[in-house]
Amino acid sequence: NSSRGWITHLPRVREPSRLRRGSQSGKIRASPLHLERQSLPGTLMKQDLEDTPELLSPLTRQFYLDSMKILQTAGVDFLVGGAYSLAHYAGVVRHTKDFDIFVRKSDLHRAMGAFERAGYRTELVFPHWLAKAFKPRSEDFIDIIFSSGNGLCDVDDDWFDHAVDGTALDQPARLVPAEEIIWT
Repeated sequence: NSSRGWITHLPRVREPSRLRRGSQSGKIRASPLHLERQSLPGTLMKQDLEDTPELLSPLTRQFYLDSMKILQTAGVDFLVGGAYSLAHYAGVVRHTKDFDIFVRKSDLHRAMGAFERAGYRTELVFPHWLAKAFKPRSEDFIDIIFSSGNGLCDVDDDWFDHAVDGTALDQPARLVPAEEIIWT
């Protein structure tokens, strides 16, 4: 067991409200609002993807897939996080500038070595939480995350014990637990 508790219940949530300015006093007051699932400008929801052109270049997509395969072949356990785990939990699909891979802190050097043997350049950007692997002759890279940005929450067995099965780039993948997304 970890000293960090896992969410076993959720607090009671009040009805959502929106804030408006009162017409005379300038004070803010709440009024009920029934939320509907809508797409925000620049954001795609899963239901919006039909007939949507691919937003990730085929070369970048292949680089991400190859990166997962490199770790699998090397026997390095990893979780997919970032935009791809967010898509699973929230239904918001968006492509970002990189691909977030989470490894146990104890597996960091094995992961970096696997990428180097595959011809990628690696860099330990922040020694307390983040390394990167860069595709040769490209601007594409992946983040190799092994702790929270503040260095207080190392990726450990608990992350893997609570990971969920999902997909990333249409491939089966283990995804970062929802609770741990908060740390990252």
